[in-house]
Amino acid sequence: LYKTPLAVNGRTVLRAALFYNGAQLGPVTEFVTPAAANIAPEAIEATASDYYNNITTYDGRKAVDGNSGTRWATSDNTTAATLDLVLAAPVTISSAKISQYYASNKNYITRFAVEYWADEEWKTAYNWDGGGSHLAASFEMDFDAVTSDKIRLNLAQASNPSIWEFELYSTPARHELDTAALEAAFSTVQP
Repeated sequence: LYKTPLAVNGRTVLRAALFYNGAQLGPVTEFVTPAAANIAPEAIEATASDYYNNITTYDGRKAVDGNSGTRWATSDNTTAATLDLVLAAPVTISSAKISQYYASNKNYITRFAVEYWADEEWKTAYNWDGGGSHLAASFEMDFDAVTSDKIRLNLAQASNPSIWEFELYSTPARHELDTAALEAAFSTVQP
């Protein structure tokens, strides 16, 4: 039995019951905490440094539209690019996900950073350097929470990068599960 509150982050389903000498003494109690929300589609601006032949079908907004069937694509021979997001108000994020169109010989990323605007400069929240290796088609990352109204995906080394979705996750509220019912049941058990 937990003697202190059990703290969880993100969507979690916890089922608990009280047992004594192998016998269940009460019903199974279920606790559910909500998942973090992707806030990237809420960006009021999504500006790419480059997009394929200036065709709006491939502009930066497509990487954050919440539609896995559209993508931001860069022009041929692009080796670096940025996607700048502006949000209506500062948000706190602590994780992100990149889903990229990946063709091993033509479209890939070998180095990138997730950056945020603070103190009049871009600062790094997360940095990935594959040392020549390619980023997987889908990549999730966690980092220390940062707060800003401007977030940047900086593709520092790539070959014709193309992003299906760039997702940003707000830091979910910390949920403390109420274990009072279980503690009350436990207190009635006579050893």
